[in-house]
Amino acid sequence: MRRLWMLSLMVAFALLLAVAACSQKEAPSTPQEQRDIRQEQAKPGEEKPPEPKTTQLVEDQAPQGCPSCHKKTDDKDYRLSSEVKKITNHPSVPEDATVKDCISCHGDQSARPFKKVLHRVHLVEGQNYTDRYDKNCINCHRVGNDGTVTVKGLNTQGT
Repeated sequence: MRRLWMLSLMVAFALLLAVAACSQKEAPSTPQEQRDIRQEQAKPGEEKPPEPKTTQLVEDQAPQGCPSCHKKTDDKDYRLSSEVKKITNHPSVPEDATVKDCISCHGDQSARPFKKVLHRVHLVEGQNYTDRYDKNCINCHRVGNDGTVTVKGLNTQGT
């Protein structure tokens, strides 16, 4: 009788462990995973950008990040200061504005976070970026050996 009771107790304990292990959902362990999850949760009516390339199979076409593309050429001015002039009611910015200037108003907690605006403009609305640069993440981001993702031109982590 005692053996049967011990065997029943062991089986019940094993089942309890199995159920507990299966029902736990693993929480995002890194800040980057948490940011990825938040970004994936699009707001109603908001279009999600196409999946970007995740492997570096090509040369980095924008080693300096934004200034690699957003510069003045002989026939066109693509600097950030020129681009914001096209946005209705956007305040003027210095001629030599950088992504750091944008972040000062468009931080993560602002009404229009820079990363959401930029991903939408470059990956959803902007055909030039997707056609010319093949929507490759490394044009704007650096990925460290430890997996940390940073934005070129910023010293902080972020997407």
